[in-house]
Amino acid sequence: MINVKRFFRLILLLIVAVMPVSTAGALPGLDFNFRIWGGDLAIRWPVPAGDPHGTTKILTFVGGGSEDAWFFTEQQDSTLINLAGGIGIQRDFAFGGQELAVTGIMRSRWENLTPDGQKLIENTLQAAAGIRSAAAAPLFIGPFPWSYDLEATAAWSPSLGLADEANYLRLNSNLQIRLQLLNSRKLRVYLASRTGIDFLTGPSIPVYALSSVGELNAPLFLPVPAPGGIIRGIETGRYRGTIKIYSNNELQLRVHTGMDFDPILRIFADSGLSGNPSAASSADFTRQMSLGLSAALDIMGFIELGYFA
Repeated sequence: MINVKRFFRLILLLIVAVMPVSTAGALPGLDFNFRIWGGDLAIRWPVPAGDPHGTTKILTFVGGGSEDAWFFTEQQDSTLINLAGGIGIQRDFAFGGQELAVTGIMRSRWENLTPDGQKLIENTLQAAAGIRSAAAAPLFIGPFPWSYDLEATAAWSPSLGLADEANYLRLNSNLQIRLQLLNSRKLRVYLASRTGIDFLTGPSIPVYALSSVGELNAPLFLPVPAPGGIIRGIETGRYRGTIKIYSNNELQLRVHTGMDFDPILRIFADSGLSGNPSAASSADFTRQMSLGLSAALDIMGFIELGYFA
């Protein structure tokens, strides 16, 4: 597969390099996601400043297309067109060996759904904020370096008095840990884990929210499909609930060939739990688990060709 994030970052670097104006300072950060009939784009624009304690970025989002993972309905045999956009700000701090990022965004999504010849227009407005903490330099467990990334976010989609609106609150927290077991000239071995919990409450929760988790600092600053999609081997969008607990764990072996063609082997074990905590029976909760491996070839850090089983 193509590492789209790295590829478009390279394209952006080339565009800025040939611009006639001076571009002193950091380049904009870019994330892009293709869909069959559309896509999403997020750009982080650095704000020039002389603050030695941190940096500020302006966030912009735009997206749209035709898809079947819509927010508000499970209506089949329908034509759906959606548009989304937003703006935000992110402030990064560094102190005491720690990195702290505070993010606030406003975004909206508009849907035009045509089931059985009836035209429906839906809209949602969302305000989200998050805080993220990570170690600025590797920590050590004995001789082994490790790092962590801890995030907590909240997103609110209020009702504005219109019909068929989303009206809910989402809370998410997740922790990522990466431990380096071996760092030789030819081989590097890592043990990585991500564990998170996502909670939804409100009188009108859209289908898309029930089948996703809201990690604010994920690429594109968009909800991530889950449990299906985040639990490897389970179809994207499968399973849903107002509460979701998930865990990704993998052993990664990366061989350095010295020719920008690095084979990668991942052995993973993922698990998840989703359902409705207000339900009277535990039968309304589903458990998911997957075991497998993937092999890939990292080409120059921009393209990753692989096989997943």
